[in-house]
Amino acid sequence: MASTFKVDSMMDCVSILLRVACIVVLCQALRDQQSGFIFVFLVVAASLVGKAVGLAMGCKSDEPHMIEEGLLLVHPESQTRSESELAPLAEDCLSGEAAPLQGWMTTVPSGLQERLVAHRGFHCPWFGELRPLEGTLAAYTVAWRAGVKLCECDVRVTSDGHVVLAHDDTLHTGSETPVSVASSTLEELQVLTLLNGEKVASLAEVLEFALQLDGKMVVELKPCAGVGRAVARLFRARPELKTACEIVMAFGLEDLCAYAEERRRASTDSQEVLLQQGSGPMAMLLTVARSSGDAEYMDAEQILDLNGDWEKAVEGWQARGVDGVYMEWTEELTGADAPQVQKISQQCAAVGVWQYLGQTDHRDEAQDLLALGVSYVNTDLPRGFFGEV
Repeated sequence: MASTFKVDSMMDCVSILLRVACIVVLCQALRDQQSGFIFVFLVVAASLVGKAVGLAMGCKSDEPHMIEEGLLLVHPESQTRSESELAPLAEDCLSGEAAPLQGWMTTVPSGLQERLVAHRGFHCPWFGELRPLEGTLAAYTVAWRAGVKLCECDVRVTSDGHVVLAHDDTLHTGSETPVSVASSTLEELQVLTLLNGEKVASLAEVLEFALQLDGKMVVELKPCAGVGRAVARLFRARPELKTACEIVMAFGLEDLCAYAEERRRASTDSQEVLLQQGSGPMAMLLTVARSSGDAEYMDAEQILDLNGDWEKAVEGWQARGVDGVYMEWTEELTGADAPQVQKISQQCAAVGVWQYLGQTDHRDEAQDLLALGVSYVNTDLPRGFFGEV
């Protein structure tokens, strides 16, 4: 390392001046035969004061701005693909088997359009070979162009702290060796080609496209270390992206609470923004009607029994920063459990309903749920949703 240095910010100047002052005081202390610890104390104080003053004056270094805690880093920059690059794919899809979607979406009442959440963009397999791979930037671009307002995505965290779209930790690229998201850097993932030729997208990249196409995302945190905090820090580093995200949700209570805690966390560091509960995308807990038996989720699953003491459970979640619940669909929701659905909708800031592929997924059912106070309804947009068989 060179012995010389360059002063490239006001913070450096302030810190240097304070250190010079320390040397002057040291000389005086030595002359007066004072204890040497005074010097150490003043040097440390000078460093802290210099940093604080520099930050208060809005000083910036030449390094990219990052928010750091442990091994999680959030880089505000992203490698954005232009909309024009995806336009041909969108046109091909909407002129193929998915073409009816564009016309059908215009028949959906606007109030319902605003509350439907397209699962992974294009999850229903009936769209055929022309559909873009679900959960990719192409899938969401096509959905928004077709008139869909809200799309759901799954996110995980890379080894270098970036938030990327991925349902599973293992990515299949056509090669013999699958790739782990958690063990790979963003750069390593972005050079991969997925099975249909798509690329792995960062959450920041997808939210930027949502802003361009007047769409919004519903983000599901998949179980992986630090995912809740990483998403909250992305919104702190890029606050303009918050308007493109309606909800952050998770089956894992701890992951969701980590997001909620980071969202409302107060800091005196001017590199961070004070976020209070409710100032960012809502935190909604995904619940199940009964245990799924899925080993990946069983330990984290939160069972919501509408015929039990659900009020106490919801109050406990709310005390930890959860804004609402996203319930598993059952046929009783619009039947015997309808009164409880109304009550829970009044107790929470928002309530959503999700379902498995192949369960009742119809426009009339969605409207019945909204009539009970439900705020969001997930859909795979099957043919039957629009009344066809």
